[in-house]
Amino acid sequence: MKKLFKAGCLVFLVLLVIVLIGLHVVLRRLVTDIVRKELIPQTRELLEVEVEVGSVSVSVLTGSVSARDIKVGNPPGFREPLMLNVKRLDLRFRPHLDGGRVLPVVSATVRDAEVTVVRNETGKVNVDAVLERLRAGGAPPASGRSRAAQTPAAKPRKLTIRNAKVDSNIKYIDRSAPAEPQKLIRCQVQIADVETFGDTKQLSGRISIEATESSGQPLLDVNGKVGPVVDPERPSFRVNGKFKDVDTQVINRYSQDVKFFGGSADATFTLVCENGVFNVKRSQVNMQIRYAKKVSLATGKHFDSTIPEQMSFQIPVKGTFLSPDFTDFNLEEVLNKLLPKKTGE
Repeated sequence: MKKLFKAGCLVFLVLLVIVLIGLHVVLRRLVTDIVRKELIPQTRELLEVEVEVGSVSVSVLTGSVSARDIKVGNPPGFREPLMLNVKRLDLRFRPHLDGGRVLPVVSATVRDAEVTVVRNETGKVNVDAVLERLRAGGAPPASGRSRAAQTPAAKPRKLTIRNAKVDSNIKYIDRSAPAEPQKLIRCQVQIADVETFGDTKQLSGRISIEATESSGQPLLDVNGKVGPVVDPERPSFRVNGKFKDVDTQVINRYSQDVKFFGGSADATFTLVCENGVFNVKRSQVNMQIRYAKKVSLATGKHFDSTIPEQMSFQIPVKGTFLSPDFTDFNLEEVLNKLLPKKTGE
């Protein structure tokens, strides 16, 4: 009887191994086909960039998928061949029962990612160009009908991101200012307990971002809460952060009304976004400009005498997540109070 039982167990184990091997082979081929025949072509068409994936592997026992050597090219108009190069992406799935439904819980790790941010000779930034394509939904099909008219908008798949960690190096190249050297920034992003369904008012998820210079000098630190990301363009979050010793040239790139000459900027900020709209009463940037030699305004006025070593002001933030608005802040009024003596009307 014992021998029969052992033989039965052995047969069961052999069959289990065969089934697992079969599942492994089938899933690996299935996932590879989906990535190569669907995801890559769709991404190329949507963003008009080259996309390559070196290899994809699947483990049935651990419920994980790994992809290596993910490469995303730059859009037209940029010399550099790659915008994103990820050495390894690891995803781990496990099922979670919710009201009789099986929802996936995902853990993700991105290792050794390299992001190249380029401002070309015309002043256009590669990341902005790709985001514009993404928001527009890609080029319209050859038939002339919009993509939305041909394909109904798909609802986001319900899942929970239990843990996600991204380690990357960000290289910044400014072709519009050849004298400016390339900059390398080390960035780490961590996300926990973020869902793609539920009440967006419940800020149950967490996010943190840390960025440092290659020398180890801290640049950016952000921590906060995130609600369910039902619509990526209309997120809800509450974050606090700070940046330090940022060259005023960086501020100038994102400001049309004011230009600082020389000096550096420090800031602390609180941003509260509700379904993609900033709460102007709770969102603000407290900025300090240090050692600026001159300040010029779009009105033609400039301030260059008796500038204090440090200027502090508060900037309210309104508008939307995709188009933040700082127009409630009147820098000229602030400067007139701080710098009563001005020249070059």
